[in-house]
Amino acid sequence: MTRTHFRDSLDRLQSDVVHMGHLALSLAEQVVGLGIEGRSDLLSAIEADTKSLRGLRADVEGRCITLLATQAPVASDLRRLSSIFKIAADFEAVGEALLQVARVTAARKPRPQTAAALRSFASRLLEALSHTVRFCEAGDPDDARRVRELAPDQDSVEGLESALMASIKTADDATDRMPLLRLIPEVERVADLCRKVVARVEYALSGQGAPA
Repeated sequence: MTRTHFRDSLDRLQSDVVHMGHLALSLAEQVVGLGIEGRSDLLSAIEADTKSLRGLRADVEGRCITLLATQAPVASDLRRLSSIFKIAADFEAVGEALLQVARVTAARKPRPQTAAALRSFASRLLEALSHTVRFCEAGDPDDARRVRELAPDQDSVEGLESALMASIKTADDATDRMPLLRLIPEVERVADLCRKVVARVEYALSGQGAPA
């Protein structure tokens, strides 16, 4: 394989990882529709998209391993290859976390006390994921900055948890609604993965910072 073909292969792998990011973003939008609007009809589509992410991750990882085994990447190409390998797993993990959120929230429309808090939190998380995908695609530092500003932090997560708890305490079906608290670690995981993806892309581009 010539160096030109090797670089072309890297470019195709990057495009496929970006495609995974767009699929994860679409999946997140569906999960928001399910969780906030109670659209349980979206669950089957969410499960199908998560399965697609698993397949894409396996394909990307296999091709990365083949390139690593058959080529002798220079330092910059090796950084890029290893970052692509890890980002594919990150986007798959985003999908898995969102699937768990979907399963927990299926058919449970939010109570009025939590609707505003849920919408605000969901909007922030979706925007952070959108900028994450854009940064993978174009490497614009402004997108990386926006991810760090928007990815939900501990305060915003605790605010969401408090709103859910207040709603559960006053609900007639409190026992049925307690599982909603399980979504907290899953949305924290998505936020952490957005930050990890940004760190991996920055490392691939500049070599600065410890490998994520």
